[in-house]
Amino acid sequence: ELYERINYRVDQMFSHGLEDEVASLIRMGYHAGHPGMKGIGYREFFEAAENGHEWDREWIAERIKRNSRRYAKKQITFFKLIPGVRWFHPAQRDEFLEWLNSEEKES
Repeated sequence: ELYERINYRVDQMFSHGLEDEVASLIRMGYHAGHPGMKGIGYREFFEAAENGHEWDREWIAERIKRNSRRYAKKQITFFKLIPGVRWFHPAQRDEFLEWLNSEEKES
């Protein structure tokens, strides 16, 4: 389910103008060496250019999805190492709010 949500989110980023955003940043002088351009969702545009896929939407989108899934996996692994971590599904809003307002989280 998480990977499906990530894939959907990347598709939404493109449909909401990610390509135009990156093009605008490049016109303003940003390049692959700028720290903000190294984040997932930006760096893939520069990687595409380096690999002969400049502005290839499908190639870039698939890399963003892959890199986002890998990052999510690393986050899950990290949080599993923390004792007492409590996991909530996004649909468990009420349970989360109840937990947030309880004393349980402090123990």
